[in-house]
Amino acid sequence: MVYPDSRILLVDDERQVLDALSELLQPLGCQLFMTQSPRQGFEILGTESIDVVISDMRMPEMDGDCFLEQVAKQWPATERIVMTGHADAQ
Repeated sequence: MVYPDSRILLVDDERQVLDALSELLQPLGCQLFMTQSPRQGFEILGTESIDVVISDMRMPEMDGDCFLEQVAKQWPATERIVMTGHADAQ
């Protein structure tokens, strides 16, 4: 759940998606951290107390599934959300 004081990390390789999510979440009063790189996402998680991670599924450096699996192992209390713009029957 997202609260006004939530600290949210957005990870997506497309800047336009990050900007759109930022516009959507800013009115809620959340503190947002954004990166286009899963590697930088890990760096942010290592230095900031993040409540929620929202990650794209398809990224060139690492897919969202793998990224969020590692987040779950290292920061189990952090909520994780995966998103995608690509439909897949599986």
